Amino acid sequence: IIFINDNLFEVLAVTGASMQPTLSPRYRIDRTRDFVLWDKFAPTKDLKRGDIVLFHAPHAPDKLSVKRVVALGEDTKWDVMFYRNLGRVEVPAGHVWVEGDNWRKSNDSNAYGPISKNLILGKARFLVWPLQEFG
Repeated sequence: IIFINDNLFEVLAVTGASMQPTLSPRYRIDRTRDFVLWDKFAPTKDLKRGDIVLFHAPHAPDKLSVKRVVALGEDTKWDVMFYRNLGRVEVPAGHVWVEGDNWRKSNDSNAYGPISKNLILGKARFLVWPLQEFG
């Protein structure tokens, strides 16, 4: 069990508002958390836009963060956010651009830039709790 938890898969709770409404949509109301099964075996293999990833936050390496991949290495991303105009951003090879689904409450690549794929610990496979959201 420990080997599987540390190396292949892990179930972790998602807290906070940055991925609402996709994950933990009721967290601010009643502290209900979603629990996600993370694939840790080869989290960057076949990584694509839209995947939700678990990673070491580049601004606080001891903190884990959950965001959606919106651009891959060697992509060009055009900023369309209202609160910060980054213009055109080239995502370097070996990096990804990540953003929270709730941009008003997200500290993401719009603040710290592209992240190295080496920081990615897992890719979301499915929601395991609450049961009515399983899958």
